[in-house]
Amino acid sequence: MLVLTSAVLTILFVITIALVLLTRGLSQRTTKQQANNKAAQNVTPKLKEPAIYLDLPKSFPRDMVLPPRAKVTVSDESENDWTATFLTPTPLEGTSDFYIKELPKAGWVITNQSQGGGLTILYAKKEQYETIIAIGKGDLGITVSMTILKGS
Repeated sequence: MLVLTSAVLTILFVITIALVLLTRGLSQRTTKQQANNKAAQNVTPKLKEPAIYLDLPKSFPRDMVLPPRAKVTVSDESENDWTATFLTPTPLEGTSDFYIKELPKAGWVITNQSQGGGLTILYAKKEQYETIIAIGKGDLGITVSMTILKGS
């Protein structure tokens, strides 16, 4: 069974929040630049999508539920963990509700959740895995960042 100290969970939480805030900050900066361009050019700004989307690692746990129409923008793995960030066009509340409903159906137990300020954080575990999922809003859609840890 995976046992994580509060220090490790705190570090993972901070990393997840940092990813969400970074995405949000970049989106806000883009919005300000677009507003300046609109005023200067008197045209409606268009949102740009990331240049590429990625695939999940082959070893990514296949029983982890993914939001509908999600596109992977960040993907990384190591021996005992996976990190992924997705963009989804589903609204924030719909994406949060999706995870709250679908994680248990896939056998995950939600151990903690927090919502507020346009951000939802979910902690869940299943067998030897634990995950932290952060869901927030950005200009390109809803950003879902997750870290999955595999215990011994």
